[in-house]
Amino acid sequence: MMMNIPHRYLYALLLLRYAKGCTTVVVNATGGGTVIGRTMELGIPLPDRASNTIWSLVATQRDEKRFGYAAISAALGGATSDAFVVEGMNEKGFTVSVQTLQQSVYENHTTPAPQPVTFDRVAAYLLQRCASVADVAAALRGVAVVDNPLFAKLFGRCHWSVADSSGTSAVVEYLEGRLSIHDNSRGLCGNQPVS
Repeated sequence: MMMNIPHRYLYALLLLRYAKGCTTVVVNATGGGTVIGRTMELGIPLPDRASNTIWSLVATQRDEKRFGYAAISAALGGATSDAFVVEGMNEKGFTVSVQTLQQSVYENHTTPAPQPVTFDRVAAYLLQRCASVADVAAALRGVAVVDNPLFAKLFGRCHWSVADSSGTSAVVEYLEGRLSIHDNSRGLCGNQPVS
């Protein structure tokens, strides 16, 4: 079945091949349905050999409290892990895409919360707990999203593009230690721009 996608979005999808940084594009077709595209340029120099071996596919099963999901994750040291999910979709059609945002400042360790979650684990955390974009704010307000200085030194800090099966899309950022969630009606999110 062909979806009726406006031409401006087709051009954006075609240009993804030439992008120089991670970019997520969310396209809502006029006849219904949502298409999500992603480029995976990490933004840090890697040898050609390493750039093809640092990613792994991770799949988790649902349990009584969490959704199952499939994701692309960093395979640091050759080990498959859900430690740093960079792109994923859960069984409800909720997606998370990670892009770098060096000016991110996460919450302070002393912020009261039931548990701290380091920023490199936020994508997996959201995929397990959110059925839609509307669930994101409550999920993140229930924890303290904190820095991981070693990971930040290796890969940089990040922000997240989230979308769901209804076509709703948002950008999630931590700036000056505060959670900020922006509607992403443009359907674009990339490395470094503050939404």
